[in-house]
Amino acid sequence: ANDYRYITAQTGESAVAEAASRNPDLLLLDLGLPDIDGEEVIGKIRRLSLKDPGNCGELRDLPYTVYGSWARELIRKEGL
Repeated sequence: ANDYRYITAQTGESAVAEAASRNPDLLLLDLGLPDIDGEEVIGKIRRLSLKDPGNCGELRDLPYTVYGSWARELIRKEGL
């Protein structure tokens, strides 16, 4: 069996901060977060990778899976 480590975030802003500081291998993202929506989290992470490529450049290619009641609409709209 593989040992997987995971971290959790209760808000979109904390998810962005955790991604920036820990460079995860995968992001499982609920689109219905209480402060900012999942679409904005994805955008902030992408912009962060462009602003600070030395420390956050690998976030540009961070794979993610989205879930939530309106995930299907976002996938159609954005081609995620």
